[in-house]
Amino acid sequence: MSLEFYEKNKVLKDWKLSRLKYIFKFSEETSLQFQNEKNLALTKTGILEKNITSNEGQIAKDYEKYIFIKKGQICMNPMDLLSGWVDISPFNGLISPAYYTLIPKENFDVKFLNYFLQSNYYRETFFTLGKGVASHDNYGRWVLTPEEFKNIYIYYPSLSEQKKISSFLSKKTSNIDFIIKKTQQKISLNKEKILKIFEDILLNQNIKKTKIKYLVKLIERPITREPNKTYTKIGMYNWGKGIFKYQSQNGSELGDSSFNYIKDGDLLLSGQFSWEGAVSIVESEHNNCVASHRFHILNSEKSKVLNEYLWTYFATQEGHFYLNENSKGSAGRNRPLNISNLLKEKIPVPEMSKQKEIKNLVIENKNYEKLAKKKIEILKEYRKSLISNLITGKFTVPE
Repeated sequence: MSLEFYEKNKVLKDWKLSRLKYIFKFSEETSLQFQNEKNLALTKTGILEKNITSNEGQIAKDYEKYIFIKKGQICMNPMDLLSGWVDISPFNGLISPAYYTLIPKENFDVKFLNYFLQSNYYRETFFTLGKGVASHDNYGRWVLTPEEFKNIYIYYPSLSEQKKISSFLSKKTSNIDFIIKKTQQKISLNKEKILKIFEDILLNQNIKKTKIKYLVKLIERPITREPNKTYTKIGMYNWGKGIFKYQSQNGSELGDSSFNYIKDGDLLLSGQFSWEGAVSIVESEHNNCVASHRFHILNSEKSKVLNEYLWTYFATQEGHFYLNENSKGSAGRNRPLNISNLLKEKIPVPEMSKQKEIKNLVIENKNYEKLAKKKIEILKEYRKSLISNLITGKFTVPE
């Protein structure tokens, strides 16, 4: 990494300059007792022990060549330079040889160095140094080679100052992570609360069942493609996680598939992942479109049922069952939903006052979730900037 990644005029004067090859050495140590060692995985939440007996994660055929990482050593994923991670191992155990196992030399604080490496994932500076295209020697992806890694520059202060910085960051980031975790838990609890109220309504009421086809209309709004017009394709996560957008594409670049416009208030049902309960309510149009073979657009008959009720219903065990039963076909995740059959299914429909009660809860939760997610993003950005500013010598640790 060249020095352009530092603002040299802002680096504290007493900090020294070096390359990582003079600070780290790569470990290639294996274990003769590999059958008895912990098997570890590097994740965004740290290095975790894999439970092989439950087939958790990817299981290697032979751990004999796996690297024996020791507690306090650093493990880094050099292959996924945008979504990968680096962290200190809390265990002795085996880690994939595709990762780098790094041993800091003396007079360096391992936590300070770990924050330095993490900050480069945050700032995506490793990605600019990556190499790619080749498909051998573990370089089938965009990878940071050992040579590139060794020649990266780092500014660093005295050992005592390194420890002071890493101690401060540990406390601050722990507090930030705690708030983020609690906020995420509140989002999940709110969803569980809605489902519980919903299920209580169904259990405690003598509710008539009605075929879905009498409650909704299946909508088609085919787009007329214009070569110079920009369209935004969208995809969808599982229930409750909402919609995400693909990069904008011109009409001539949408491929051979047919596409429909989606509008505010549409109930969008996945045509391929519906057995997992992928369903969402569209909140804004903004020229968005969806592939007609991948998504079904439903509009509820407002006098009979509300979209928020249907959205919540498909998240229940019964709703999942109907989606699963009508998603027969090819094996794996891409089982297509037979929408015609699904529309023939009967579902319980409570009185409108109960549906409105659910709708109000859904809207209240969505409003909270928007604010909570914004809060989480602000905290994450603060975390990134805090680490970056302290680890690159822009600021000193507050007294």
